Amino acid sequence: MKVSEYNHVLQIDDKKYIYNSFSKSSICVNNADFKMEDFEKLNSEQVEVLLKEGFWVEDDCSEFEMLKYMFSNNYFGDNSLLNIVLVPGMDCNFKCPYCFEKVPGNQALFQTNQGRYFSILKKYAKKHLKRYENIEISLFGGEPLLFSEGIFDFFDFINKEMPDMSYFSSIVTNGALLDEKMTEQLIKYKCKSVQITIDGWKMAHNKTRIFKDETESYDLLINNINKSLALLPDDCLFNLRINLNNVTVEEVKQTLEDINESVRSKIRVLFRPIYNTDSYKHENTNKVYDLKPFFDIACKMGFNIVKNTYYYQACESCSGNNFYFIMPDLSIWKCINDINFSDAKVGQITEDGDLEFNAKKLINWFRYSNCFEDEQCKECKLLPDCYGGCVLYRAKRGKRLCKEFEMAALPYLY
Repeated sequence: MKVSEYNHVLQIDDKKYIYNSFSKSSICVNNADFKMEDFEKLNSEQVEVLLKEGFWVEDDCSEFEMLKYMFSNNYFGDNSLLNIVLVPGMDCNFKCPYCFEKVPGNQALFQTNQGRYFSILKKYAKKHLKRYENIEISLFGGEPLLFSEGIFDFFDFINKEMPDMSYFSSIVTNGALLDEKMTEQLIKYKCKSVQITIDGWKMAHNKTRIFKDETESYDLLINNINKSLALLPDDCLFNLRINLNNVTVEEVKQTLEDINESVRSKIRVLFRPIYNTDSYKHENTNKVYDLKPFFDIACKMGFNIVKNTYYYQACESCSGNNFYFIMPDLSIWKCINDINFSDAKVGQITEDGDLEFNAKKLINWFRYSNCFEDEQCKECKLLPDCYGGCVLYRAKRGKRLCKEFEMAALPYLY
């Protein structure tokens, strides 16, 4: 047996930890002078325990090759899974100043024609969805619930025309329309994941996440979160993203206190500092390397922490050929964080519901995603947490953006 190549020694506050990025296991070490070389001095009983947790591996085990295999299998191996993200329109009832969708680009993407969109989508579903054993239909926007009539009609069509099809749904919503009636509809259509965002705390939130008519939204969202969580079944994940924009831990605590104690255990919290984009420039005291105090207070108050949602991926856009966004003009994209970056547009759904892919762009996206030829990635002990980082960043800049430890790995210590 041998020591894993993905063990990482951490000093957090006054404690020392060993973290394995492959297995996501961690150990708190009592010996402040512990070094990785000390692993070689352990007895057989200790090694046996550590072997089960991934800190030791068998002599013939190549963890790097295992990672490479899992990455390739994710891309090409399992064709029974499909995840499509429906974006029927980019309209939104909020006017958040940092929204990436504000960047001027291909205006056809913003032109909403619900009738045409869902009519062609039904043809596509009839022709192609029967090929897959499991399907996730994600709802995104803009604000997807502005298009709830067309979305729910599409689900009714699937239930009626393809009753044997195995699917579930998920949604990223600003939460303003997520009242009790809307929540019951999502449950009806097998919703297994909901994500809503709050900007830090009440005063900050009501300056940024506001309606287009300047109406404040914080109290409405807190009310909707509390009521919808009381209705959602236990197998439906609820992610609360809290954007950090010049806010303190104490201020965020006030937000968390507004959520009913009885539903906190159902919530997984995701903390993210707001960052600069091409259309939004600002100074932010909150940094990705300073998230631990926010994790601590959330856990203390009974919330869970979001682990890496896309295990063995940097994000959903890294995933294989069976993941894509379907935009309002029925174009197919791997990532929509920059709609001016045409390399991310990889295909189109035709008027007849057929798929037309650009093979060259698909191959390029795989190349951008594949970090296993990168010398820096090969040597990195946190490769299983990062998988080369943001694919869009690599595609646009020709280099990789290393994912911060506190974003990718620290949640696993909770």
